[in-house]
Amino acid sequence: MAGDKQARTEKPTAKRLKDARKKGQIAQSRDLAQAGGLAAAVMTLGWAGGSMMERLGRSMSDTLATLGEIGAKGLDAGQLSTVALGGLWLLVVCVAPIAFASAAASVATHAAQNGWVVA
Repeated sequence: MAGDKQARTEKPTAKRLKDARKKGQIAQSRDLAQAGGLAAAVMTLGWAGGSMMERLGRSMSDTLATLGEIGAKGLDAGQLSTVALGGLWLLVVCVAPIAFASAAASVATHAAQNGWVVA
């Protein structure tokens, strides 16, 4: 029986291929999807990295100036939450484009390999 697989001379039928695809028995490279995601992240950094760094620098300068002014008077909860939310928003604005591009490229690479199969 072990030699039966090697002795096959005809290609699988369309029905067999369709059934195998439904079961998730398809060839795919996980490394290719990861490489696509990494490439998209690098391209996004190349495209938007300069403006992200400028924004981070301005934000850090503004935050340190604000904290310096507040330091003499003392920090209350409202000011602390304002500074924290500003930092959180900056993090979202800087990370979201990279994360979205990477995820979209990974999904697109996976779909390009074998269509929209969820198994």
